[in-house]
Amino acid sequence: MRSNQLSYETVYFSKIFFIYNIVSISLSLKLVNLFIEKIFPFSNFLFRKTLAFPKRKNLL
Repeated sequence: MRSNQLSYETVYFSKIFFIYNIVSISLSLKLVNLFIEKIFPFSNFLFRKTLAFPKRKNLL
């Protein structure tokens, strides 16, 4: 019974941690995008293209 409760808590906390990681990564990407827009306003399109297609970075 105790091990079942422990596994349930572990799954619960891992789900919370996973959602927190996704939210923090997306927020940091938005902050990096805003920071690059402040420095280079013309490179917004290039930065979005690089994020969307990371394998085609050398074509830019």
